[in-house]
Amino acid sequence: MTPPDTSNVLPEAAAERLRRRLQQIASERDKAHRALQEREAELARIQRIARVGGLEIDFRDGVKNRRSPEYLVVHGLPPEAANETYEEWVSRIHPEDRERTVQHLFGVLKSESEDYSAEYRIVRPNDGTTRWIRVVAKIERDRDGRALRLVGADCDVTAQALAQATLRESEERFRLIADSAPVPIWVTKLDRTRSFAN
Repeated sequence: MTPPDTSNVLPEAAAERLRRRLQQIASERDKAHRALQEREAELARIQRIARVGGLEIDFRDGVKNRRSPEYLVVHGLPPEAANETYEEWVSRIHPEDRERTVQHLFGVLKSESEDYSAEYRIVRPNDGTTRWIRVVAKIERDRDGRALRLVGADCDVTAQALAQATLRESEERFRLIADSAPVPIWVTKLDRTRSFAN
C-alpha cells in the first residue's frame, strides 16, 4: 500500500493560512484608516467650531504655502486657494495693517526666534467683510538659524476684538462724562482702593 500524496495538501494549507493572514492585515489596515478618517473629521469639526485654520509656509525651495480647508473658510477663500501665493495673502491684509504685519513677519523670520505670533485684520474676498486674525506658529530652522518652515494656526478673533473695542469706547465715554461732571466722582474697588477719580 502506498502512502497518500500530501504534496498538494501542504501548499494548499499554507496558501490558505497566507490568504487568511493577508485578509487580517487588510482588515486591520482598513480599521486603522477608518479611525484616522474619523479623527481627521473630528479635528476639522473642532477647527470649524473654533474658527481655527492650519497653515504651513515652506521656505526650503522658494515660498510654498499650504492652507487647511478650515483656514480657507476663515479667510473666505475657495478650495483652490489652498496653495495661495505670498502676494495673495498680502493683498488680503487690511491696508492699515499690511505694512506692519509684513514687517513683523520678516523681522521674526530674520531673528532666531522659533515662535511667531501676530494679530491683524483681513478683508475677506468672498464677502468683503473685515475679520481680525490671530496667528500662532512655530518656525523650524536649520543649524545656521535659517527659517525652513513655519507651521501654525490662524484664529478668527473678530468677536473678541470688537468686544475689546466696545469696552475701550465705553471706558472713554465714562471718563469724558466723569471728567466734565461738576461734582466729584470716584470708583472704589472691593478692597477699598480707588481705581478712578475725576
